[in-house]
Amino acid sequence: MQTKGVKFGAAEEGYVLFVVPGSDNAPASEEAVPALASLQRVLLGLKNGLVLNLANQADFQLKVEPDYHQWAGTYAHHIDSRQLRAEALVDVDLFWRKVKARAASRGLVVRRDQPDVQRAEVECHGFRVPFNLYREIACMVFSARHMEDEITEFLARIKAACEMLTHYYLEFAGIFAQHTVFIGDHHFVVSRGDDVRVPGLNYWSLIGSSNPDFTFWLGVDAVKRFLAAREKTARPMN
Repeated sequence: MQTKGVKFGAAEEGYVLFVVPGSDNAPASEEAVPALASLQRVLLGLKNGLVLNLANQADFQLKVEPDYHQWAGTYAHHIDSRQLRAEALVDVDLFWRKVKARAASRGLVVRRDQPDVQRAEVECHGFRVPFNLYREIACMVFSARHMEDEITEFLARIKAACEMLTHYYLEFAGIFAQHTVFIGDHHFVVSRGDDVRVPGLNYWSLIGSSNPDFTFWLGVDAVKRFLAAREKTARPMN
C-alpha cells in the first residue's frame, strides 16, 4: 500500500513495515517525517508501539545475523545514505502477550515491571533472568524475523541461561557445603547462621559473560575472603 509517498505493508499482525524513498533534492528522512508519523499513529492506533529505523541499528549495539546489510540486498546502501527510509512499527503489547503465551507453554513465568515497560524477567528453576523487551523486538526487526521465530529463539536462550545458573548454583552450594546456601534476590547467598549478612555472588553477572567460569570463581573467591575475615575477627582474644 502507498500514501503520500509512504509505502507500507504488514509483515504480520502488529508488525508493519514502512518505506519512504528520497529524492535528488532531499533525503528520505526529511521528506518522510510528517506523512510517516501521521500514518503510524493512525494505522494501528497503538497505545504502546515501538518504531525502529533500520539505519539506526548501530545505536542498539546489537549483533544480529543476518542484519539488513545482508537481507536488504542493494537497498542497504540507500538506507545507509538516508536516500531510503525504512522503518518498522511493532505492537509492543501484542509482542508481550505472545512472549507470555509461549513462555507459559514451556513452563516459564514472565513478569513485566510496569513503571518501566521495557524491563521484564523470566523465572525458571528458581532464578530470575532479566531481559529488555525493546531489545528483543529490535533483534527481531533488524534480523527480519517474525515474532514467533524471535520469541522461540529468545526463550531458548533463557532456558540455556537457567540451565547454566543451575550448574553454577550446585557447584557454589558444594563449595560452601558447611554453610547454609540459598538463592536471595539475584544472588547465590551463604549464611553462617548468625545475623551477619554475607555478600553473595551476583548470578546476573554470569549471564552474558564472555567467560562465566572466570566470573564465577572471582565471586567465589570474594565470598571466601569475606568468610575468612569474619572468622578471624570472631576469634576470642587471648
